[in-house]
Amino acid sequence: MPDSSSAFIWYHADASMARELQTWVGSIGHVLGIPARLLIRSQPDKTTFMEIYELHCSAEVDVNGMVEFIETQAGKQVWFSKLKSPRRAEIFSTPPGG
Repeated sequence: MPDSSSAFIWYHADASMARELQTWVGSIGHVLGIPARLLIRSQPDKTTFMEIYELHCSAEVDVNGMVEFIETQAGKQVWFSKLKSPRRAEIFSTPPGG
């Protein structure tokens, strides 16, 4: 089994932003050449968005660099200034054979 890592980036935003955010996640996944998806959890008082990026790593892949790239690109997007909470990122890794 290859080493794998997943980056989760989550935040609260208005539910009306779902289409823009779905397009954003798809385009970032395409640029990086990795699977990417957006999960949306709606509650009466808030909507949570979770971007998920999945890597099957080799020694050359730097998952922290990937998250840094994503966040740099996010900083260039006007709609991220409209979030109801800051973007938060977490990385999960599975070692080879794990």
